[in-house]
Amino acid sequence: MQVSIKRLLTVAAAASLLGLAACLGLSEADERYNAGVESLSEQRFNDAIAQFDLAISLEPSSAAFHNRALAKERAGNLTGAVDDYTRSIELGPDLAITYANRAGVYNQLGDFQSALEDLRQSLSLDNDSVAAHTQLGLALVNLDRPEEALGSLDRAIDLDSSYAFAYSIRALAHLSLGAPESAIADLDRTIQTDPENASLYLNRGVAQEAARNLESAVADYSQAILINPTYLTAYVKRGSAYDDLGRFDDAVSDYNAALYLAPDSPVIYTNRGASYHAQGQSTKALADFNAAISLDPDSALAWYNRGIANEDLGRLEEAVGDYGRVMAISPGNIDALINRALVYSTLERYRSSITDMDRAVEIDPTYAKAYLIRARAYARLGLETLSQADIDRAVDLGVDRAQAVLSIARPAPSP
Repeated sequence: MQVSIKRLLTVAAAASLLGLAACLGLSEADERYNAGVESLSEQRFNDAIAQFDLAISLEPSSAAFHNRALAKERAGNLTGAVDDYTRSIELGPDLAITYANRAGVYNQLGDFQSALEDLRQSLSLDNDSVAAHTQLGLALVNLDRPEEALGSLDRAIDLDSSYAFAYSIRALAHLSLGAPESAIADLDRTIQTDPENASLYLNRGVAQEAARNLESAVADYSQAILINPTYLTAYVKRGSAYDDLGRFDDAVSDYNAALYLAPDSPVIYTNRGASYHAQGQSTKALADFNAAISLDPDSALAWYNRGIANEDLGRLEEAVGDYGRVMAISPGNIDALINRALVYSTLERYRSSITDMDRAVEIDPTYAKAYLIRARAYARLGLETLSQADIDRAVDLGVDRAQAVLSIARPAPSP
């Protein structure tokens, strides 16, 4: 079982810069402001911040705070940018672009509700802002409201059909709605406009996987890595795609590269362990699951996978303990209950197996396998009436009676 690192698939949009002050009769504050604008346009962000600092010290203005916020945003100081956009709004509350730009920072910070509020205010002032409609779509996608997001993004594209960023975000909405082919079409268009953007290839790879175009997904992840050789998520996603293709050596190679970039990631150890397990290398798998657990003792998946590896190595008591940890972390994990019950049967601890299956059918009364496992345990204890009753329940749920009876007669199956 493989697990991918889940990340919000956000793409930062360029915020808008307010222009130069008029050139005639410039004050010193205006001169500093204009110098800041020039530095910002040349991507000398720290110089721009210094010039806007001086302009604000001489004459605080909405425009100076706005552009200093933009410089701070570009320099990576997102909280400082929010503070400056807020001061800009206090001095000029009717400028739509400032609300939209602050919303863009909120989106980058993951504060999507605040972004939503700012974008509604921005659009109330300027309903034809392509950037605001696009940022609203991004916030709505991340708030798990993809249908509303599509409406905003369609509006942005209607206003400017060449705005590539809107297509890239609409692709995410299509993915959320289970329409990967539509997502691929949008990303195709965006990549034509920005062919050196690694994140676009990553997102198209995700869409290709969702459409079960695994070879195409590998190609996209590979292109993302070619553009950015340290792109951690691309290595992990390509490793997962290789696993789905049965190319486990390639998967292990990608997880090795990912661990070089992120040596303390329990998820990557869990993924590599699963790849080793698929190759029959249970000892290596066990070592990776141990590493994952040491990094994240609350990872139910790492404990579950370690239980399977311990079973493969004949360490049945250790497997029982592992499945117990899974259920302590995730009490409703029926797979762990099933596996532990089967191990108990192998150990001839039939009453413990019955107890686990009592809990399993309580969680899911329609799970036929649980009744068959319990029926077998009852049979081994000589409780034929109870065993037959569970066989009847399994048959009522669609199991063939002859196959059910045969499964009870066989030795305990592996999970």
